[in-house]
Amino acid sequence: MPDELEFVLLVEPYPDDGAVVELKIPNPDHAKALAAYREVLERNPFAENHVIEAFAPGLAHPAESLIGADEYCVECARLTLVVGYPFPGQYAVTVTASTPRGFTRAELFRQLVRVHSAMYEGAAFGPARTRLNTHVESPRFGTAWHRLDDLVVEGVLVQTRDDGRLFAWIALGS
Repeated sequence: MPDELEFVLLVEPYPDDGAVVELKIPNPDHAKALAAYREVLERNPFAENHVIEAFAPGLAHPAESLIGADEYCVECARLTLVVGYPFPGQYAVTVTASTPRGFTRAELFRQLVRVHSAMYEGAAFGPARTRLNTHVESPRFGTAWHRLDDLVVEGVLVQTRDDGRLFAWIALGS
């Protein structure tokens, strides 16, 4: 049974510096798109390359699909995630790795999904004004306009504090 999550309100700006942790999934159509681009390039040497090699992972993706899923990306056993979007407010949530060595990309991603799933716990879902959104009302975190499976991890920035604690600022998109 995983530890209970404690959400602590945090009012701090996004940091200016830190280590970026890449969480990406491979584009299954990359080879086909690259071949098509190379064909166009033969006819037009000025063609722009819009081929995408990897995507930001959605919170509904399996952690094992990440590029380098088993590689360690945060070498510390405790990490404080700073989360908020798509809900108002910003919260610090401390998570613990399964090994003293730290978090692999897959384990970090699973923790992100776990934390965000907890934010949606007990939420009511309803229609929104636009068809692309869903009205979400969380009993603990307020109103959001996206379901959990609408969200992608756009960035993770890890910052070491003066006291040695690690904070990971999570940027989600929809």
